[in-house]
Amino acid sequence: MSKDYSDKSSKLLTADGSKALQRLDTEDRTTGYRLWRREIGKTVKDGRKRRTPYTSDLDQIEYIFVDDVPVPVGILELTRFDMDENDMPSTSWMKYRNSVWERFFLRDAQGRFITMIAKALNCQAWIVLFRHDLQSFWLFNMLDQEASWIHKDASTYQDWLVELRYSKQIGEVL
Repeated sequence: MSKDYSDKSSKLLTADGSKALQRLDTEDRTTGYRLWRREIGKTVKDGRKRRTPYTSDLDQIEYIFVDDVPVPVGILELTRFDMDENDMPSTSWMKYRNSVWERFFLRDAQGRFITMIAKALNCQAWIVLFRHDLQSFWLFNMLDQEASWIHKDASTYQDWLVELRYSKQIGEVL
């Protein structure tokens, strides 16, 4: 028998009433699909001009509700780093951050695609480079490629996420 998804009481919620993770395991159940999807087009020909199909996932879209309408306020592209940046020479850490920027904007089309989506949604777009222990966050504004990386600790990053909700005025939304 299937679960009754119309019953909102069956949904797990966080303390503030947002939707919580609904599963107890940590398996990424999309990996198989994403790997399979990336191969489509390399072997399929349909007689027309062959085009290389691209695909991209948006890691997170932050949104608010205005008059019961969901309104996007930011796209977050998440990238994890496993070292402690304080243990690295500052020039090495700067090179690492630059390599992340280069991956988004020079090597891959991901940066161009995400900024196009952000503009279409009239919202912000950020690369969030986070340390594995979630104690250090480096942010890059994808809509301003001349911007500098901004560092936040866990507490100020949480504050930044909350403030992101207020980045749009009601008049901009409707």
